[in-house]
Amino acid sequence: MTGHAASSRCDPVTYGARHDGHTNDGPAIQRAITACSGVGGGVVSLASGTWLSGPLSLKNHVTLNLEKGSTLLGSSDTHLFHWAFLGKAAQPGEALISAIDVQDVAITGQGHIDGNGAAVWWPSAVQAHKTQTSGPLPYGPDYPGVPAANGLPRPWLIEFSHVQHGGISGVTVTNSPMWTIVVRESSQIRIDHLTIRNPASSRNTDGIDLVSSDHVTMSTLDIAT
Repeated sequence: MTGHAASSRCDPVTYGARHDGHTNDGPAIQRAITACSGVGGGVVSLASGTWLSGPLSLKNHVTLNLEKGSTLLGSSDTHLFHWAFLGKAAQPGEALISAIDVQDVAITGQGHIDGNGAAVWWPSAVQAHKTQTSGPLPYGPDYPGVPAANGLPRPWLIEFSHVQHGGISGVTVTNSPMWTIVVRESSQIRIDHLTIRNPASSRNTDGIDLVSSDHVTMSTLDIAT
């Protein structure tokens, strides 16, 4: 992150977030991100507590910081999300946190990002795999080349697409619906000091996937998926 991005601190509580684990804080967090970017950039910080959220989109010059004791918990409402697929252009909603066509963005802190995959996404993938072995693909012809072993296409947890100068650092990332961190067609990306945990029983929950990107630096990663 460049220096000017630390100029503002934008508190989602100001925009209506409650971080009580029950309220959908996604719209309030998104308003804070958009407002922060609109004034030239800054830090949107999630304090201790559980922030239930649907998909979020990072904007130019914004850092999303998860303070110690905080958890960003993905909503189990599948209607809020889109399926992610490398064969299609990136779209908001195909990851819990997306950064698409932006620059100078980051995810930092000592908190947790929990994709809530076990709630709906993993069971759906297992069922889809069973269906595939006995009949036609359950998700139609729009997803060519998806191996049957992967189960149902699902959202990713974090996606950087066409990002210039981005970073992910410090957080613990768990229970991804599908791939955990996807960096595609991006440049000057740094990923460090992450812990990534998805159980062995979860289908196709890769730790980090790098696609058509350059100048990506990764270090001090603890990944078990």
